[in-house]
Formats: sequence, structure tokens, C-alpha cells
Amino acid sequence: MSDDTSRDDDAPNADKPSADKPSAAKPDAAKPDAETSGADPAAEAAARAAAAGHAQEADDGQPPYKIVAQYIKDLSVENPQAPEIFSRPASRRIRPQVSIDVTTRALGARLVEVVVHTEVKGALPDEESGDGRPAYLIELAYGCAVEVGPIDKRTIEPLLMIEIPRILYPYFRAILSESSRDAGFSIVMLPPIDFLAMYRTKKAQGALQSVDVEQVAQERAAQSEG
Repeated sequence: MSDDTSRDDDAPNADKPSADKPSAAKPDAAKPDAETSGADPAAEAAARAAAAGHAQEADDGQPPYKIVAQYIKDLSVENPQAPEIFSRPASRRIRPQVSIDVTTRALGARLVEVVVHTEVKGALPDEESGDGRPAYLIELAYGCAVEVGPIDKRTIEPLLMIEIPRILYPYFRAILSESSRDAGFSIVMLPPIDFLAMYRTKKAQGALQSVDVEQVAQERAAQSEG
């Protein structure tokens, strides 16, 4: 699940699927509605409630989910044209181009890793691009390990692909801002990201790559019985 967007200043466009994530939902793509996307609106609503802490707890009092750890999985900052670029007027007219993707990986015992992959490329104006190299390139993979609680299995996928990335958003946004500043450029301020639109687009395209929900549900049931 991904999104690409860019604009002429330091804040990527917030009006497209990259506004309210790491593979190719373009910013001008129409947002499919729930009826045509293959997504389950009830499951999405339940996942939102679970992430917000409003879901009913099971009889044993377990929460709907728990983030066990969150972390930088990978971070790369390239500044190929420094220091010469800072003496050029073009350095003040760089357009950040942002691509975002979300991946999940089953870890066993009801644990799932969710990673938001973000790439920010500082694009120079066409007349100043020279050899075609970007002004800078920031690649970040920010993830967390989530323990899935006693929730309906229909809500597991929306929880992992929509709500958990929303929770991670302020953390990877801050890292990207600091990285662009430390590279010597204007701070990149990511707008809100529409993970729901990204999820629905991928679902409609049949291109969604997520964990095996049945496996996670079975692991949850096995632990509950144990």
C-alpha cells in the first residue's frame, strides 16, 4: 500500500491519498467508495473504535490491541550535492516528493509487525536539475510490534493497515522533519495521511499485501483457550 505526492513548497500535497502513508496509489487517483473497494465499512469502524480505545473488552479484560514496541527499522539520508547546492538559488525552490507504503509481517503468538516506509526526495526545478540527482533523499522505515487482542477477525486487517499507521504517524513525521533540517534544507512537514483511502484503493485493486488474518485469529483463539 503506497502513495506518492509532491508540491512546490516543503509540505507535500494534503488533498490526495497521501493525506489522510510507505505501492502506487497516485495523488490524483479517485478514492473508491466502500461499496466498490471491497473493504468492509463495519470492520473499518470497529477497527477505528479499537484503536481509539472504545472497543468492548473481552470477559478476561484484555485490550483490543497493544503496541509492544515501536522503533526506527531503517533510516537513510543522502545529500549528494552538498555543499555546492547551498550556494545555488535552486536550493530554496526544492519540491519534496513523498512516497509512502505500509507493510505487515506476522511474528507469531498474535504479534504482528507494522512498518510505514516513507521516501522523501528533494526534487530540483527542471532548469536546475543538472545531472538529475536529487537535492536530498530520505528513506525511513518506522515500525512497531502489535499484539492483537480479542477482536473480531474482520477488524484485524483494517486495524493493522489503517489505525496502527495513524498512531505511528506523528513519530515518523517528526523524524522526517528533523532529517531534512539536519541535511541543511527547509523542514519537510508531512500533512495528515489518508491511510483509509490508501487501504481502500489497494483493496479495490487486489494489490493489498497483508498478514494472514485467519492465522492471527487462530493464534489469538489458541492463546485464549490456553
